[in-house]
Amino acid sequence: MANLKSISEFIEIILSISPRFVGIDCKDGSGKSTAARKIARATGASILSLDDFICKGNGTFADNLGYKEIDAAISKTSGCLIFEGVCLLNVIDRLGVKLDVHVYVKRMSKYGFWYDTDECDFHADPADIIKSLESREADIRNAIFKTKNSNAYRNQWEMPEFRQELIRYHAKRKPHVVADYVYLRSNSE
Repeated sequence: MANLKSISEFIEIILSISPRFVGIDCKDGSGKSTAARKIARATGASILSLDDFICKGNGTFADNLGYKEIDAAISKTSGCLIFEGVCLLNVIDRLGVKLDVHVYVKRMSKYGFWYDTDECDFHADPADIIKSLESREADIRNAIFKTKNSNAYRNQWEMPEFRQELIRYHAKRKPHVVADYVYLRSNSE
């Protein structure tokens, strides 16, 4: 795995190897869609955004995609196709597609810290991480809303299923470790 510090490095790789399937994976809000658009503009690749294929809104992601529609979209493309979305490795496995290049995007602070370390890079049981984050979130909400009985609020707040799915995905698949490249995206790019 190699670290990339700019989109231009990623573009050079795509142009040099001419892959059929490229995957851009990361936690939501980390910049995968923006990266995909910039790469597609520079290379002529097509983009398949997994968000465009969500069928149901029950909170999870990979189980609620229209896989038949994704298959149809894949078959309509030729040349380089960039898949971008969260839980990408789970989706790609279900599609039976083999990525030629897998990139994970890390949203970095100006001091070089990964913003999403607490939800994506850990060595504990995902259930313990979820419980800890739920407790921290409840404490923050209690402080903001100054509830009289903090335990009452803590007992009613539960982490959204989508966020739990992302934590479990990162714990099991470790996409930030197994990717061919990790793009260290700064706020300036």
